[in-house]
Order: sequence, then structure tokens, then C-alpha cells
Amino acid sequence: MAETGIRQREVVKQQVTSKAGSSGRAGLPSPGLEVLIPDVPVRMGSAWQASEITDSDWRVIIPAAALHEFEIIADALAEYDEPLDELAADSFDWPATTDLMADVRARLTGGPGFVVLDRMPVENWTDPANRKVTWLLNDMIALPIMQKWKGHRVYDVRDTGAKLQYGVRRSVTNLSQEFHTDGSFLEMTPDYFSLTCIRQAEAGGESLISGLVSAHDDLLENHPEHLKRLYEPFWWDRQAEHDGSEPAAGVFLERRGADGALL
Repeated sequence: MAETGIRQREVVKQQVTSKAGSSGRAGLPSPGLEVLIPDVPVRMGSAWQASEITDSDWRVIIPAAALHEFEIIADALAEYDEPLDELAADSFDWPATTDLMADVRARLTGGPGFVVLDRMPVENWTDPANRKVTWLLNDMIALPIMQKWKGHRVYDVRDTGAKLQYGVRRSVTNLSQEFHTDGSFLEMTPDYFSLTCIRQAEAGGESLISGLVSAHDDLLENHPEHLKRLYEPFWWDRQAEHDGSEPAAGVFLERRGADGALL
């Protein structure tokens, strides 16, 4: 499976600031600023309950015209061996795919916030071709960013036989993962990420998606005392995604833009 991280503000997995309050906890910064928590639920497309959405909200059937363009691009790039970041989606003429990804982006930004493309013919292409097509599709959504501190922008998720220990991601072991936010060790997490399944595992590999905005709104309405703590600074294990001279843990703060919106 290939993973890619992308950010729209300045910024793909082949799986291709702020105000914070005093925490009162030893070792954390205490700027003494007021903790700003929304007064009302976020109320946006990505605030959903499973019972409220249908397959048609998140499943996008790839039209035949776009599939044809995929095959042409994959074939044209079969021998391409230059760096991925030199490939740009707007260098190719694929109008059906452009329309397809515009629909995907609209669902990501104004809809439920996740999409399944049904389906890419990955079995027809080599691994390098899959990587390039994945990169280009992500490039239509937003600018790719690094997802490892050494600069990797596309990351392979596979069981390498590694045992879980500090600095070893679960994504290279045969262990399952709990709900998580990708790229949490980055200065800012990506606005989007993608997963392209090239070879399905014999067992496991199922993905679950939760609505973080819905969880936030539920806490706001029913347990605001717990939500307040999440708006305060807290330590975050960087999982060895940093230079050896840097600290192993960082402090996360609530981040807001100039308009006061959460980032």
C-alpha cells in the first residue's frame, strides 16, 4: 500500500498559530493566554454520523473515459525514472480525470471529508507506474509535502518483518493501528492524505474512518470539561521523526489562522 500526504495552504502518502492556555503541568509552556474553545459546534460537511451518510456520499465510480486516460499516462510513464516531484498533473491532457478529481476535492473539502475511488486498475501497472499515477492524482488535489523528516513524500506501507520499537512505525509491521492522525509529527499536519492499495494483504488491512469534527462537537456539547484539555498544550512523542540533535518530544499547541479559524 502506498501513502501520500498533501497540504493545500502551502503545501501526497503511495499509501503519494495560535492561542493556548496555561496547562499548569510541569514542563509545558505557560504563555498565560486564554484558551479559546468554540461556543457552538463546528457544523460542517465533515461533521457526520455513520447513520447520516450513504455510499454515494463517499464512493466515486471512476468513469470509463478517466480509466482510459489512466492507462495512457501509466504507459507513457512506465520508463520514467526522474524524481516524482518533477511530475506535474497539469503537464498532461486528461480532461476526464481533471473533472473526476475536481469532484473528489469538492467531497473532501465540503462533503464527508473522505472518498474511495472505485476503482484504479493497479493490477495492470508496475509498482513504479502505480506510484506515478498516485502522485499525479494527488497533485490535482494539493501540493505534495514530505511525510518523513528526511524528505520522503511517498511512503510504502508493508510488513517488513520489523518489530515494534521506538522509531519503528506500526505501518512497517504486521500490527494493527488504532485511530490516528497521519503526519502528526510535522509542524502542521497535511490537509489531505491518500492511500493506494497495490496488493491487498492476505489477512487484515481493513480501514476504519472516524469523523474528528463529530467527535469534537460531541465533546463540546456533552463533555466540555474534557474538550478544554485538548485545547491546551501537550507533549507529543515524535517517534524518531527528527534529527538526532533535536528533542524526542515536542509540545503541540492549538493553532488558529488570522481569521480565528482552527488550522
